[in-house]
Amino acid sequence: MVNTNWSILMDMATILDILNEDCWRVVLDLLPTADIIRSERVCRSWQHVIFRYLQVVGISIEYPWYGHKVSRNQRIVKMEEDDPEKFKILTRKWGSCIKKTDCVNEDSLTIIRKNCPDLEDVTFYGLQEDALLSGSTKSFKRLKRVHFRGCDSHVHLLLDKLSRLEDLCLRWEKRMELEDDWAESIGRLRLRYLDVSFNPNVTDEWLEKASCGFERLKELNLEGCLGISGLGAKAACSVAGPSLQGLHLGSNVKINDASVEDIVRACPNLVWINLSYCHGVTEDIVARLGKARSVCDRKMRLILQDSAVEGLEKDKYPWLILDFGD
Repeated sequence: MVNTNWSILMDMATILDILNEDCWRVVLDLLPTADIIRSERVCRSWQHVIFRYLQVVGISIEYPWYGHKVSRNQRIVKMEEDDPEKFKILTRKWGSCIKKTDCVNEDSLTIIRKNCPDLEDVTFYGLQEDALLSGSTKSFKRLKRVHFRGCDSHVHLLLDKLSRLEDLCLRWEKRMELEDDWAESIGRLRLRYLDVSFNPNVTDEWLEKASCGFERLKELNLEGCLGISGLGAKAACSVAGPSLQGLHLGSNVKINDASVEDIVRACPNLVWINLSYCHGVTEDIVARLGKARSVCDRKMRLILQDSAVEGLEKDKYPWLILDFGD
């Protein structure tokens, strides 16, 4: 009798009853995103499974102009163009699973605020201070990464509301004029990644104010910041100290051998430093950095594309890996 009942139960069981949560997550990891989303239509049980899975791994909505790194686990849903109605339908259904998207106008901002409570990564395009700061910021409470593109100069006021922010990108924002109030807002954060590359407003003084909160900083991108010198870069990196693992100083003519050596001494855990197109750096830089650490267990990649360095002996400094961008 027991065996008969067990047989009946097994006949009624589905794969969801047989596999535990870890197993079906491994199965879903192997499926394309479109198949996973379609699978939730099978039945209510499958719907619960798919939602739980996507809430963990997250959905990244990708537009054609999307150019940022995507988490290796996130599921990509592609948008061919700016379609507010499609975006609204998508976020109504999967809003709690969406971790990453672009905010392309005020309409999409309204939709995100209403439907995406767990958003972690967003790029704001061309938005004004009033639009970003008015209304509820509930959907921004979990933001870890923000990229501003062509926004109003005063949207930095939003930063004070983002207590979880770890990654801030302000690349090539000539229009936004990053003045002292931006530096002060950044200084109140505890960032891990900061990209202010190719911004003419970034100076040594600006960098000093912003670096107040650099104690946890892992990567700093100062590429093409023509207003900074080696002194400003050294001061900022010294605040980060052992936390700093990556530094981009490329295309800065005021960077010299002495400042780079000081930075390497102050940041013993640097994994890479980019000095490409730094024409103030001479061929002596390798010897200086090779002796900068008396004991070094961690190798460091030195990127020297279009530099004065060439024809060096290989393996002379085992911890230093030279990369000429070939």
